[in-house]
Amino acid sequence: MNESAYALETRNISAWYGKDQVLFNVSAQIPEKKVTAVMGPSGCGKTTFVRTLNGLHQTNPQARATGTILLHGVDTSTLDIVDVRKRMGMVFQRPNPFPTMTVYENVLAGYYLTGCHLSRQKGDEIVETTLKKVGLWDEAQNKLFKAGTSLSGGQQQRLCIARAIAMEPEVILFDEPTSALDPKATAVIEELLSNLKTEYTILFVTHGLQQAARISDFVGFFMLGELVELGETKRIFVTPQDKRTEDYLSGKYG
Repeated sequence: MNESAYALETRNISAWYGKDQVLFNVSAQIPEKKVTAVMGPSGCGKTTFVRTLNGLHQTNPQARATGTILLHGVDTSTLDIVDVRKRMGMVFQRPNPFPTMTVYENVLAGYYLTGCHLSRQKGDEIVETTLKKVGLWDEAQNKLFKAGTSLSGGQQQRLCIARAIAMEPEVILFDEPTSALDPKATAVIEELLSNLKTEYTILFVTHGLQQAARISDFVGFFMLGELVELGETKRIFVTPQDKRTEDYLSGKYG
């Protein structure tokens, strides 16, 4: 795979919480417009890695990170952090629509928060287009001016995905986005991720091996803050190259 095929590349990313180092020299290449799952046991650094990519980890006064992050070949340290987060959207474990905002306002929240003025016509267009992309338009078009929190849990998570993609990011980071959802809502989100990869590069933290196997094209396995291996999902699951990956997949630890 040539260099242009990578949406994201990290070089020697290390991260700390206070004096505790939680990531160790993570170098990874994330393919363009694919779903890459990040898996590993609890406390292995999955979430820290993803939060480091768009600078969220570093917002904690006790946290720091070193190394280089390239977004389509551009060192993100040379970019404004607002621009980085616009280009790398984020969806969290639990649905978190802004409680004081309507469904309509939640979709456009990124524009409001960055001071970008939209005409009503443009706003209407973005809201409808975005909600259709996440399969929420039919369910929510009559609730646009009700609170985002009035939707069901699964609908709220799709609203949060809509909020991320409304800003037209290049990459969407997901931190276990189905962990708080029931199986039916989880299946809807999984199908949505498979559809979204035609337009966006998706990096997806999951604690579920079966989920990683179902929806990802590539898998990165983390253990004790190290990226043990990264490769095509089928290859990792069938013929892992590292004994630690094999042990994890066989259930020896988790």
